[in-house]
Amino acid sequence: APGTAALMLLFLLSLTGIPPTAGFTAKFAVILSAVRTDHIVLAILAVMCSVISAFFYLRVAVLMYMAEPQGSAPEHLPAAVSAALAVVAFVTIIGGIFPGTFAAWTVSP
Repeated sequence: APGTAALMLLFLLSLTGIPPTAGFTAKFAVILSAVRTDHIVLAILAVMCSVISAFFYLRVAVLMYMAEPQGSAPEHLPAAVSAALAVVAFVTIIGGIFPGTFAAWTVSP
């Protein structure tokens, strides 16, 4: 299922904190807040944890694309699942490119 795998890759990249995803924006905001409040050790620890997590998340992506499939994929996803995945992918990309778009839904620091 190449479409579903591509969406999974997008979500894994967001969890890793790769631009232009919402995960990058969130990690950047958290680490920047730690630096601004003089919690440098905490910021360094957060960056180190992000690097370590990138190894695990991207390993899943490598296995998704490089390993032989273990079983057959379903023919089609239900319409509700496809719609939910489309909305979440849209929010993930828009949240990374235009981070202020969803700022009204967040709590200010």
